[in-house]
Amino acid sequence: MRAEDVAALLDELERAGYVSLEYPAVTITDRSRQVRDAIERETDRVFFAPWPDIGAEWVSDQLEALGAALSPHSRNDDRGGDFDQ
Repeated sequence: MRAEDVAALLDELERAGYVSLEYPAVTITDRSRQVRDAIERETDRVFFAPWPDIGAEWVSDQLEALGAALSPHSRNDDRGGDFDQ
């Protein structure tokens, strides 16, 4: 990335209200902090949310389908990884 590209992106961020530019200093704004905090809250909410109960039967079915899909490749891979045989 060229210096001109960086300068253009910083100008765009300043126009959007995310940074304050007083070259060579770049300072994030309250708006930028609010956006970052909202992203962190949403990340925490999603990360710490309980996992859905999909059930053992669904997991078993998915593993069986995956095994069936991979079995031809696994046999070929044992012979050196040529999947086009």
